[in-house]
Amino acid sequence: MTDKASQTEYETAISADLHAAPAKELGAKVLKHLLSVTTSSALTDIHAQIATAASSGDDEKLVKLFEELKKLKDAEKANLKSLAELKKSTSFERVLLAFQDEFKALAYDISLEVIKGTHVALKNAGSKTKGTRKTSEKDPSAEPTFHTVTHNGKSEKLFARWGRAAVNLKQDEKVFTLLGFKIVKNEAGKETLDPATIKLKDGSEVPANRPNIVKAITEKTAFDGYTIA
Repeated sequence: MTDKASQTEYETAISADLHAAPAKELGAKVLKHLLSVTTSSALTDIHAQIATAASSGDDEKLVKLFEELKKLKDAEKANLKSLAELKKSTSFERVLLAFQDEFKALAYDISLEVIKGTHVALKNAGSKTKGTRKTSEKDPSAEPTFHTVTHNGKSEKLFARWGRAAVNLKQDEKVFTLLGFKIVKNEAGKETLDPATIKLKDGSEVPANRPNIVKAITEKTAFDGYTIA
């Protein structure tokens, strides 16, 4: 099967209503992780810097960044030419053998991603079907669902909250502290997180709330060094 055929089959599976959402999310995450190996981190980084400079109106920095981008593009063009010559003279199997340690590391990394993603998906599916770990205002005695956040060997539980419970941040102060947040009160006396936003690797920002925290750690778009299960 060619890469185009594989891509078409994958995109059909993602768009068709045949697979559970958690399964498609995990597949997309694994694909993104694998494809990141073939993407220049330098180009990704400079594109993020350009987006930030453009949004802040820093024209002087934009000029410098575009000059740097051109140099990177020229270097990439030369690199692609040498890689094309390498591909003609060397089989894929020999390349894998030459980089077997790096390939094994990637394989183990992806396998761990699948294990963690499957674990979360199954746990969430179980909570929806059995109803034993779901919490609500009507049934406060029910055990709430949670994720375990770990950083530098320390772990705390990040609970899913709904209704009035979601705005009571103090009850989850330990995990927010582990994540680098402070709980403060605004002028209306409502508890809020400080900082109020999460800065992502692409330079954009999203509101600091439980779903966005889980998404950022899971997709590795923020919170470097943190893991979630």
